[in-house]
Amino acid sequence: MVTYKIQMDTRRPKSDGTYAISIRITYNRQSTTFNTGVFTNQEFWLADKGAISISHPNSALLNKTITILPAD
Repeated sequence: MVTYKIQMDTRRPKSDGTYAISIRITYNRQSTTFNTGVFTNQEFWLADKGAISISHPNSALLNKTITILPAD
C-alpha cells in the first residue's frame, strides 16, 4: 500500500525564513522524500490539512503545485 504526506521541513530554514514543502511517500515500509520546490513561512502552513492557508497571496497556485493528482 502506498501512502503519502505533504509536510513542511522545519529542520532547515532558508535565509529569508521560509521552509521547504516536501512530499513523503511510503511503500512497503520504505519512505522517500521529494522536494516540491515550494517554500513558505510557518504562519501560512496548515499542518493538519497539509496545505497552505488561504491568507497567503498565492495559495491557490501553491496548493495546486503541492497536491498529488491521480494520473488520467
